[in-house]
Amino acid sequence: MRHGFLVCILFMTCFSIELSARDWSKNGSRQDYTKDPTDFWDATAAASECYTDAFSFPGKEINLQTPMGFDGTVSENLNTFPRNSAPKNCRVNVLSQYVPPPLVDAQIVSDYHGTTADRFQKFYDFLSINISDNRDFPYSKAEQRLIQFLTSWAGANALSENIRFSLMKEFRLDYHVQAMLPPMIIAFSDTSSYMTDEERLLVGKWLWRLVSQSQQSQFNLQDNKNYLRHYTALLWGILVGDDRLVDQARSAYLDALYFMRPDGSFPTEVARGGMGNQYQNTSVNVLVTMAAASRLIGENWMSLEVNGRSIDNAVEWVTKVNENPKLIRVYARSCPEGSFGSIDNPNLRYKESPPITGETESSWVEVYLEMSNRKDLASGLLSSLGWTPPKIALWSKTLGPQMCVFF
Repeated sequence: MRHGFLVCILFMTCFSIELSARDWSKNGSRQDYTKDPTDFWDATAAASECYTDAFSFPGKEINLQTPMGFDGTVSENLNTFPRNSAPKNCRVNVLSQYVPPPLVDAQIVSDYHGTTADRFQKFYDFLSINISDNRDFPYSKAEQRLIQFLTSWAGANALSENIRFSLMKEFRLDYHVQAMLPPMIIAFSDTSSYMTDEERLLVGKWLWRLVSQSQQSQFNLQDNKNYLRHYTALLWGILVGDDRLVDQARSAYLDALYFMRPDGSFPTEVARGGMGNQYQNTSVNVLVTMAAASRLIGENWMSLEVNGRSIDNAVEWVTKVNENPKLIRVYARSCPEGSFGSIDNPNLRYKESPPITGETESSWVEVYLEMSNRKDLASGLLSSLGWTPPKIALWSKTLGPQMCVFF
């Protein structure tokens, strides 16, 4: 499919050709990878606080593509994601049977310490648990619940009022709304074949509107929210066959590696006070999941490198801080409006063992263990967490159940 450099030889034996960042640069990246961004690294390391001008988007921003329109032809030719998941990756211990009614007015309050996350949690739970349940038991009541959710929300034009992060002058879709898009796209892929033509067109046009608003959102930082926007573009681009969105997402992935320091730290994330490694972990979660999604087009972005740097470097930094939390002091800065915890007592909640629901901000760990060739690093990562992935579907609110969907 399109960009898939998947080579199949006799007896259907397949292997992927690994290409470097420079090979991909002609596919849409606007950075000059021949020179490392040392000025950016130095300026952010010298900053006294997070979110100063030193952290503003460095280099040349990627051209954001407007998603192609969703019409009857697109609706009839969706590239739905394979549903041959291993049962162990999709098993759930709890059910989410109540279908949340449409939320038209998101009532976003742009307050970092507000209650918006609590209001949206039931939507995250519903989507990821039912996606997993439906893949574990196809054609089940979970499938009916997902269809009911998508068609009722699309019919009501849900998430159409007060959806922007209002503290910015430019339009930006609020994080909690943005976080719903990847699992909703996955749910649409999984159920679209069982919708009527009218339902599929209704839901597709509604999601197209939200994906378009995600693409219009202004981000001036290299951080997890920016990467999440590109993950959304990747999933939608694969589903509807929009090559431009796939190219854009690949370029964003490469840019993340380019601006990452050689020690694996993401400058914007690790500066966020006591939450520095929490946000480092969140960025790794998104990028590893993008690498998993690239398998749908016959690629393996985890093998990509920029000037010798790969996602392995970012995993190494997470592992080192897991083992020695005092390391956050190297880059952590005062961040009163963007951090919980403190530099001396950092917030490491992502390390907690997954609860019975399967939600964990370290849901990427299983994906990394599956895809990585660095078995030594994978072993050290598990040791630093202090727990072994349970035999249930793991998921994070922004990404859906990664192992269940992509393996």
